[in-house]
Amino acid sequence: MPLVKRNIEPRHLCRGALPDGVTSELECVTNSTLAAIIKQLGSLSRHAEDIFGELFNEANSFYMRMNSLQERVDLLVIKVTQLDSTVEEVSLQDINMRKAFKSSTVQNQQVVSRNSIPNPVMEMYQRCDKPPPLNILTPYRYGALRLPGLPGVLPMRRIRCLTPFAAGFLLGMRVHTLRVVLDVFVVGQQLVVMIVAKPLGRGTGGLLLGLVTLSPPFPTPRDDKKDGLKFYTDPSYFFNLWKEKMLQATEDKRKEKR
Repeated sequence: MPLVKRNIEPRHLCRGALPDGVTSELECVTNSTLAAIIKQLGSLSRHAEDIFGELFNEANSFYMRMNSLQERVDLLVIKVTQLDSTVEEVSLQDINMRKAFKSSTVQNQQVVSRNSIPNPVMEMYQRCDKPPPLNILTPYRYGALRLPGLPGVLPMRRIRCLTPFAAGFLLGMRVHTLRVVLDVFVVGQQLVVMIVAKPLGRGTGGLLLGLVTLSPPFPTPRDDKKDGLKFYTDPSYFFNLWKEKMLQATEDKRKEKR
C-alpha cells in the first residue's frame, strides 16, 4: 500500500458549517473558501520548499561522490602514465599475489532509522494518536512461564504421547499407523491439554479424543523425588488422566440409568 508522503491541507475548500446569525451566506462561503485557498497555497509553498531542500541535499551528496570519484580517476591516470611496461617487467605470479582492490567507502547500514525519516512523514507521525498505555496491564498478565510449578512450559507446546496403544484400541486403528499428540496451552490460570489422535505421515487431520483442564495447585512432583513435575516429563500422564475421567463419566451414566 503506497504511503502518502505529503498532504496539501485543507482538502475541502467549501465544506463547513456556517455560523449562526450570518446575514449573507454567499459572502460567508466565499470568504471561507478564499481563506482555505490561501491555506492551501501556504501548505503547497511549504512542501515545495521541503522538496527543493531534499533535491539540494541529494545533489550535494551526488556532487561530493563525483568529486571523490574524479580524484581517484586522476590518481589512477597519473599512475598509469608513469608505468612503463618495457622497463618494468611484472611476472604473472606477482600479479596474482597482489591483493584485489577494496573500496574504503563506508555504506550506510541504518537506512531505515529515525534520522532518515522525511520531515512530512515525521509530522504525520507526530499528529497521530498516541498508542494506548497497554504497559499498565503488564502486572496482570499471567502467562505460561509464570504458572506456579511449571518452569519452562510454553503456550502451544506439543508433546508426543508415549503410549498410543490405548488410543488405537479406542479408535479401532493399528498402533503403527497412529500417533497421539498432546497440545498444551494456557487459558487464564488454567492449563488445558488437548489429546488428539493423528495418523502417521504429513497429514493435518486428526481426531480430538478429549480435553483435560488443570487448575492451580498443580500435581505434586514425581514419585522418584526428582526435580520437575510428572506430567512435564511423562506425556502419558495426561492420557491416563483423561482415560480415568472418561471411565468415571461412563460409570456415572450407568448409575443414573439404573
